[in-house]
Amino acid sequence: TTVKIDSDSGDISFEDGGVAQLAIDMDGTAGEIIIQPKVASDDLVFKTQGGTEALRIEDDAAVDFGGGAGATGATITAAGQITADGRIIVDDATDATSTTDGSLQTDGGLSVAKDAVLGNDVKLLSDAAVLNFGADSDVNLTHVADTGLLLNSTRQLQFGDAGTYIHQSADGVLDLVSDTEIEINATTIDVNG
Repeated sequence: TTVKIDSDSGDISFEDGGVAQLAIDMDGTAGEIIIQPKVASDDLVFKTQGGTEALRIEDDAAVDFGGGAGATGATITAAGQITADGRIIVDDATDATSTTDGSLQTDGGLSVAKDAVLGNDVKLLSDAAVLNFGADSDVNLTHVADTGLLLNSTRQLQFGDAGTYIHQSADGVLDLVSDTEIEINATTIDVNG
C-alpha cells in the first residue's frame, strides 16, 4: 500500500521522452529539499482539485497567488514588490508613535490614488514639514519650528465662501477681507501701529 521512490544519490528526475522536466534534490544542500523545473521558461504551478490555479512560481522567481495580479490574485516579484487585485488588510492594531513602528511601515514614500481615511491622529514628525494642496501643489502650509504654520505667498485662508478671507496682499501687508462685515468682539481691544 506504500509506494516508495528511493534514490541513493538523493536526486529524483521526472522526464518526458528522456528530457528532464522536474527535479527533486533531497540532499544537495543541508537543511533544504529543492524542487526545480528543468525546462527554461517553465513555471511551477499548483492547482486545486477543481483546476483553479492556487500558486504559481514563475521562471523569473515571482510568486503568484490565486492567478496573480490582473487575474483577481496577488503577485510578489523577485524584487519584493507586492501587487494585489483585492484589498490588503492588516489586522494588527499597534499604534504608530514613530516612523519605524505601527502595524504598517514603509521606508519610502507612500502613493495613494484615492481618498485616505484616517481613524485617529496625523503626525508630521519633521521640522519644516509641508502639506501641499492641488494638482500642482500651488497652495501649501509649512511648519515653522516652535512657531506655527506658514501659508505660502499671497494665498488666502477663506471662511464660508471666496468673499471672506485673510491673506498677505504684499510683503508685510495683512488683509482681512469680508464681502459684508467684519466684527471684532472682545473685552479689551488693543490696536498698535
